[in-house]
Amino acid sequence: MTGSTSETVGQTDWNRRESRLASVKSDISSLIRQADDVQERINNLDDRIGNLPNRISRVRRMNYSLMGHFEEDQSSLTTRWNSRGPTLRDDAGSRLDSIRRELQLLSRQLSMLVPDSDPSNLESLLSNLRTNISGVSNFVQSEINEFDLSLRELDSELSIAENTVDLLSKHSFDWKMREHPVISIRAHHLDDDVNGVLSLTNQRFIFEGENEVVLKRTFFIATEKKMVRETIIDEPIGAVDSIEKGRVGLFKGSGLYVKFDPQTELKEAKFDTKGEEGDQLIRMFEYINSGKAEEDLEAIHGEEEEGAGKPMPVFCPVCGAPYTEEIFRGQTSVECKYCRTAIHLDV
Repeated sequence: MTGSTSETVGQTDWNRRESRLASVKSDISSLIRQADDVQERINNLDDRIGNLPNRISRVRRMNYSLMGHFEEDQSSLTTRWNSRGPTLRDDAGSRLDSIRRELQLLSRQLSMLVPDSDPSNLESLLSNLRTNISGVSNFVQSEINEFDLSLRELDSELSIAENTVDLLSKHSFDWKMREHPVISIRAHHLDDDVNGVLSLTNQRFIFEGENEVVLKRTFFIATEKKMVRETIIDEPIGAVDSIEKGRVGLFKGSGLYVKFDPQTELKEAKFDTKGEEGDQLIRMFEYINSGKAEEDLEAIHGEEEEGAGKPMPVFCPVCGAPYTEEIFRGQTSVECKYCRTAIHLDV
């Protein structure tokens, strides 16, 4: 009975050591991945900063003139990163290469051990290497945090511009003189139960409904379709009194309540939106409403915007009567209340 017990204890001890060796092998692989991850964080940041000029150039080519700070922020971030990045990459790379060599040596030592060997020495060495990698990781993260924060702020705004130009590449409306896109998001117009694209420009509030049209059928089956847009709401941006976030729809999801100036006699519009897009649109509406958008446009297109200063009095060209009602920002024509003539506004 005693012999049987000794054999059982010996087998248990052998299994425990084998399990510890397997754990050491797994930990070595894990630490190698952690070392690679630290290096990848630096490379990823380098790639993202390096790609900023191409992204900005693309939205500018597609008529996105707002957010004039893009170029300045990109230049500042690139200059700072070019000053610190190479040294950080070399310092971290040297330390990580040293750790990788020790891990490879540890892996070779492990491969030469028999299954019931005592792994205590390897576990001790592995613990030291784990501490070393943690130190390098914390060092790298502390160095890239300030760059990552600046990049995330710029990336967030630049992503809005990219999404906007992509959505407006197939618009259903005509652009007006000196009009520029600010933001476009996908939205569901709850009043008309229509999915589409909600856009703000420096002059207008626009919602385009989307409808799928069948172009070709084969044996009563639609084989070719096309998404068609139709402008449903087209109002001067100044006619929008407020845009507020709230719960909308049957399932009370996140959405927007758009209130128009009482003079327009337009009823409140409700839109269902996704994720943070509602917050983004509200922020960009405030950007327009504060006059900052026009300041940016004037800085970029100074000569083009020349003459868009203090508005001149408006008179009907037919009956000569003055137009005394409020003229909203972005409005391009009004109607004479006496002879119903359409009066073009020089904007």
